[in-house]
Amino acid sequence: MTDRYVDELFSEAPVLGASIIVNPLSRLVMDPERFPDDRDEPMAAKGMGAVYTRTSNGRFLRPASFGQAERSEIMSQFYEPYAEAVERQVTLLLERFGRCLIVDAHSYPSLPLPYEGPALRRPDICLGYDDYHVPQGIVDQWALCCEEACWTVGFNEPFSGSYVPLRFYGKDSRIRSAMIEIKRSTYMDELTGSRLPRFGEVQRLVGEILGLAVERI
Repeated sequence: MTDRYVDELFSEAPVLGASIIVNPLSRLVMDPERFPDDRDEPMAAKGMGAVYTRTSNGRFLRPASFGQAERSEIMSQFYEPYAEAVERQVTLLLERFGRCLIVDAHSYPSLPLPYEGPALRRPDICLGYDDYHVPQGIVDQWALCCEEACWTVGFNEPFSGSYVPLRFYGKDSRIRSAMIEIKRSTYMDELTGSRLPRFGEVQRLVGEILGLAVERI
């Protein structure tokens, strides 16, 4: 469940002028990618809303006494400050440049976890986006760049969508957002957690992808 080394893989972003916001917490504490209201979040049905109540294998994560008061405390202590930080940064960029591109960086395991659809493709790179906020042209360029490096690419598979602050979601087309999910087996040993020798190669490819985005915007 951990996006191990993703901050390092995307370390070229500040050099290119981007701001980075890193969530230092495990998803088992809170997941900032989920809608805050479980009624709006499809994954809440599996116990994996903004505050998980079950693990990836479906086992109970919280004690039986865990209730709305405890959930609200986690949301106010962790979820809301993260969401506010991203919204604040996006607002500043809109005021300065009149537009903003969000790159939602993740990784995922080579084998599906129990809660995932086992029939979905698991390419080397998954590019996710919402049709309203998709950065036209950039996603296609990213895919071409990856394919030229002999990497397999999927669109919204096995994961879909990309982070946009709720204040702007589906409302402000000046904000473009795309998710880059990297399959962990391309850069790390999933059993030991250690980097593979090609870690630097993956890091350079990510830097090239980010550079293409800068050229387009």
